[in-house]
Amino acid sequence: MKNFIRHFFIQFVSILACLAIIAAVLLVVKPRLGKKGGQPAEAAAAKEPLVTLPLEEFTVNLADTDRGHYLKITMVLELPGKDAAKKVEEFKPQVQDAVVATLTRQYYRALQSPGGKDQLKKQLKERINVALRDAGVEVRNVLFIEFVMQ
Repeated sequence: MKNFIRHFFIQFVSILACLAIIAAVLLVVKPRLGKKGGQPAEAAAAKEPLVTLPLEEFTVNLADTDRGHYLKITMVLELPGKDAAKKVEEFKPQVQDAVVATLTRQYYRALQSPGGKDQLKKQLKERINVALRDAGVEVRNVLFIEFVMQ
């Protein structure tokens, strides 16, 4: 029993020492990771305030073949500045096509899963950014305002 306690104590102290070393490294390294061109990441982001661009409502049939399911969704795009929003307006048909193509490939069960909506946001962001490549704009985030499935 005495050896067990000694062994446990040594492991406990070793783990605490490792955690202390990791914490110290993070305190030194993490502030340097946020720098971009000599400026903190927050300062770089402050130069380009995000703006939101609402898209119209989309109602599509989902990819399920066993039963007819549909999705009604309204979303907002987060963009890096007003100029980006103006460029997206010029490419709205391409954005709409990318959204419809992405939504109609979805399955009801997948969207009901815990990570389903997050996965859909990621797919939408990627597909919209491909559609906007010629505009030189990148969507930062996709936000769902309304999400109804049946």
